[in-house]
Amino acid sequence: MAGWSWVERGPYVALAGFLLMVGAAVAWLVVESPGQEAVPEAKAPIAPAASVPLPAGTVAEASLDPPPSTLEIGTDDQTGADEDASAPNDLDAPDPAPLQNEIAPDRPEDPPPALADAAGSQSDREPEATTGGSQPDPTDSRPFRRFAVNSVSESDERPRIAIVIHGLGLSKKRTDNAFASLPSAVTFAFSPYAEDLPSQVADARANGHEVVLMVPMEPVRYPANDPGPHTLLVSNSEAENLRRIEWVFGRTDGYVGVMNDMGSRFTAISETMRFALREVKARGLMYLDARSTAQSKGAQLAREANIPWALNNRYIDTEPTPDEIDRMLRDLENTARTFGAAVGLGRPLPITIARVEAWAKTLEAKDMVLVPLTAVAERQPVR
Repeated sequence: MAGWSWVERGPYVALAGFLLMVGAAVAWLVVESPGQEAVPEAKAPIAPAASVPLPAGTVAEASLDPPPSTLEIGTDDQTGADEDASAPNDLDAPDPAPLQNEIAPDRPEDPPPALADAAGSQSDREPEATTGGSQPDPTDSRPFRRFAVNSVSESDERPRIAIVIHGLGLSKKRTDNAFASLPSAVTFAFSPYAEDLPSQVADARANGHEVVLMVPMEPVRYPANDPGPHTLLVSNSEAENLRRIEWVFGRTDGYVGVMNDMGSRFTAISETMRFALREVKARGLMYLDARSTAQSKGAQLAREANIPWALNNRYIDTEPTPDEIDRMLRDLENTARTFGAAVGLGRPLPITIARVEAWAKTLEAKDMVLVPLTAVAERQPVR
C-alpha cells in the first residue's frame, strides 16, 4: 500500500474510523448497563434539625412527653402562717378558733364517775377559807338561785335565747357602753382581773343583769395565749389549782355561775374538769361551757354531776361586722326554735352591743324571748 495514492486509501481510512466509533459506543454501554450495581457514594451523617418554636396560635401535634406545667409542684396557699403570731387578746377573740356554726359533738368516752361522790354534799363541805365570794351554803340557798333574775315564767313556752357578753370589767369604756345600751335580760360575764370588781358586779345586778364570773383555764397555745397569773393549768398540782380557783371565786359575790375563759386544753380533759366542777358544785354555782373547743367535757360532766349548766351555741361576733353578727343571731333563733333554748356569746365591742340591742327589740314579734342565763339551765341537748 506504500504506492497507493490518498484516493485509493480513502475508503479504508473511513472504514477504520467507523469501527473505532462503534467500539467506543459498545464500551460505554457495557459500563452503564442496569445489570451492573454501582458502589454507593459515601455520605456525611445528617445532623438533627434544631427545634423551631411554632408561631403563636399554632396547634402542635401531640408528643410522647407532655409539656412541663406552668405551676410549680408542691406549693400550698395555706402553709407558712404562725398561728401564735397574731394570737388574740382576751377581748379580741375566743380561744383558740371560734365555733361559728353548730357546736360539734363531744368526743365519746366512757361515762366518768359522778362528781357528786367526789365533791360530797354541801353540808359535808367545810367553808373555804377565803373572804367574800360564793361559798358553800349548808342551807342550800345556792347562789344559782339566790342571785338569779326571774324574768320569765316557767309556764312560758316560747323559745328562749340567752346572750352573754363576756370580758367585762377590763375596759371601763366598753363596760359602761354595755350597761347603758343592753337590755337587762342580757347576762354579763366579768373577768376576775377587773378592778373594783365587787362594785361593778353590784352595779350590774342593780340594773337587772345576771352575772357570771370567768375562770381562766389553760388554752392549747399556752403560754402564747395566756389567760393570766391565776390560770388553771393541766400541769399544776391539785393543791395549786385549788389555790388559784379559790382566788377567782373569792374576788366578788353576787354571781350565779362561772364560765371558762379560754380553756381549750383544760376543758377537754375529763380529770381536770372534774376537779373544777367539784369546786363549782361545792359553791352552789351554775357552769356555762363556753365551748372554746368542740372537745370540751364541761357541759357533759356538769350534767352527770347534777350541776346546773348551759352551753354556748354561737360566738356571735367572731367576724365583727353587722351582717355577720345578724346572721349569727338568726342562727341562734333557729337553734332555739329547734331545741327550745340557745345561748350566744359576744364581746363588749361597740358593733356587738349595737346589733344585740337592735335585735332584742325584734324578738317579741317573732314569739321568742330573751332571758337571763339561769332561765336556759339544763334546757339544751348535750351531744
